[in-house]
Amino acid sequence: MVTTESTPIPVEYPSLLEELKKELTQEPNKSLTAFCKEHSINYENFNLWLRTTGRSFIKLRSEIRVSAGMEKNSNELYLKCLDLLQIELNGNVHLRFVDFCERNKVSYRGMSNWLAGNNLDFTTIRARICEAKGVEIPKGCCRPYVPISTDRDKAKARFGKTLDTYREELASNLRYSLKVHCGKMGTDYYNMLRWMKFMKVSVRQLQRAARLNAKTCPDGKAIHVEECSVIELCTFLYTYDKDQRRK
Repeated sequence: MVTTESTPIPVEYPSLLEELKKELTQEPNKSLTAFCKEHSINYENFNLWLRTTGRSFIKLRSEIRVSAGMEKNSNELYLKCLDLLQIELNGNVHLRFVDFCERNKVSYRGMSNWLAGNNLDFTTIRARICEAKGVEIPKGCCRPYVPISTDRDKAKARFGKTLDTYREELASNLRYSLKVHCGKMGTDYYNMLRWMKFMKVSVRQLQRAARLNAKTCPDGKAIHVEECSVIELCTFLYTYDKDQRRK
């Protein structure tokens, strides 16, 4: 039987913790990644050590903000949501992040960005909880996400209109950004992406369609696709490309 010795905790960690507190007081939004990089510290080891002291980096930064009398902001909101998220995941590892955010009336995008800013993500949090519970990590969602709206018909119409007008813009500029277009249309970019994924449509497919519509095919046939649906067009592109490869 082979045994391995645990890696000893660097003696400088306690002093580095005090330095971290000092720097957080001066720069409350500083990330742990940035701190470790500046001090040439192994992020994973230092972060793990912080947890063994009974506090995570996120809680440490929150405590410093409160003690300094700083105005509470979204950080406190997301910190509470993180605790609640872990509790709910512990009870149901199949919980979907988007459902959690909707039920607790917190921005899915804002929460995701906040987690990323603190070197976290939903997948990692769930994986840790599954490991602690000794259960298998769920593989994907049981069904695709469909953006929820108080008026589904209006939501679908908005996404459809955004898609149609984006296709028109691509006809003159193949590099046109969907994110920029959503901003102009007043459509939520991330919900638009999820809707397109549900409809099995991607920006790359739309770009290929626009490119094909603007040119004559190699075999000399001119193809007009103005009246077909996106799904029909994508099916055609796949079939046409397959036929061309056979020649």
